[in-house]
Amino acid sequence: MRIMHINEASATGTLRISLLLATLQAESANEIIYVFSRRPETPKEFPDQSIDGLNFTECRMTVFGFLFSVLRLRRLIKYHNPHIVHLHSSVAGFIGRIALIGLPQEVFYTPHCIAILRKDLKFFSRVVLLWLERLANLRVSTYCACSASEYAAITSMIDPKSVLLIENGIEDDFPMHQSSSAGRGLDGNVRDIAVLNLGGVRRQKCPDKYSRIVARLNDRRPNLTSVWVGSGDPTYEEELRTAKVDLTGWLDAPQIKDLLSRSKVFLSTSEWEGMPVSVIEAMSFGVVPVLSDCEGNRDMVNHGSNGFLYVDEESAVHYITALLGSPSLWRKMSRQCINLYKNRHSARIMSRLYQEAYQARLQVRAFSNRRAG
Repeated sequence: MRIMHINEASATGTLRISLLLATLQAESANEIIYVFSRRPETPKEFPDQSIDGLNFTECRMTVFGFLFSVLRLRRLIKYHNPHIVHLHSSVAGFIGRIALIGLPQEVFYTPHCIAILRKDLKFFSRVVLLWLERLANLRVSTYCACSASEYAAITSMIDPKSVLLIENGIEDDFPMHQSSSAGRGLDGNVRDIAVLNLGGVRRQKCPDKYSRIVARLNDRRPNLTSVWVGSGDPTYEEELRTAKVDLTGWLDAPQIKDLLSRSKVFLSTSEWEGMPVSVIEAMSFGVVPVLSDCEGNRDMVNHGSNGFLYVDEESAVHYITALLGSPSLWRKMSRQCINLYKNRHSARIMSRLYQEAYQARLQVRAFSNRRAG
């Protein structure tokens, strides 16, 4: 099967998930073309040409250069003639579907948190985005929601002919060695970081709220260690430092895994999410999530079982204090996190579900062609 992945958002979770999916598909003897548009935050080392089976092609995609983006993309699709085109991000979803008008490919579209869920936009802007989604949906495609919240938004607001729920998954290479020693996680590591977050320091992640929660925790536990992995808005960064948060900037995968293996609680203060990869990563290490009750986040946690959802800062402080003060409670929830990761968020599960969806669409097309012939 020849599959073309098209990703405009070549950074953070969208890049991580789409590239992981493409890599696993290449390992399964599929022919993979990975088309990407470079952003300022795109990692400098990307693309890694050493990944076997992936053919990387750069294609600039921008809303302001819409017409040229459509023409460039259409030319690439016609040249490679894939069986499946898989679009990643809202911008690629719009430009790609317009470029595919009149072309025969089966189209899959994973928004990775569809833009109509954004809370930082004014009502008028969100209405415009909704109508652009509906316009692009005239080119029939299969929407792939990465969380139940996103699935609900797509089905209720856009109502496409086909929509699937395929949750994000991550690599299957995380340590899970059992240990119940005091102060240690299930992987045997000493958990010396009380609270951690991983993501861009920007409005969506509400770092100002994170700063206030950590400051209140510090009033109760003066020696508490808190870390935020990532960088971004200088004003928010200063607030984090003032609250005694260790702001590390962006780190490579081994460094992130080291921090996760030493952490107890993952605190998310996001205003909206698709399905946050960072939370899945945290749970794979047995880090217990305490998450703001927003789209995406609420699909990750069974409240009181593998973590907590909170609606206000006082509740977040209460839940974190309870976890830090009760090793038995923390270990119980930590085990639940690892079990949830293994059963729902393995990359192999995600890849298999996408492969089955591709094959089903191609089989339907082949049947329709035989009937028409």
